[in-house]
Amino acid sequence: MPPTGKVLSHTILNVPSQEFKDEAPLIIALIELSNGVRLISQLTDINPADVRDNMPVKMEVGELQRSNDPNQKILGYKFVKAQER
Repeated sequence: MPPTGKVLSHTILNVPSQEFKDEAPLIIALIELSNGVRLISQLTDINPADVRDNMPVKMEVGELQRSNDPNQKILGYKFVKAQER
């Protein structure tokens, strides 16, 4: 899976489900990767007002949510804004 792509569309969840309440507002985006594959993922480390269509993004691996077990982390991918080319 290529680590770069662009935002095709997005939505902002101001009242997300209970397990993500600490991350509100939660930005969910339809991402088109550089190879044309499309997926839905969370955008992080950006002000919701700054998200726009065709914005370049890059994938980062990080903790998706906290586990009840302090020795276990639930990891996955999220996207952040990439440098403009």
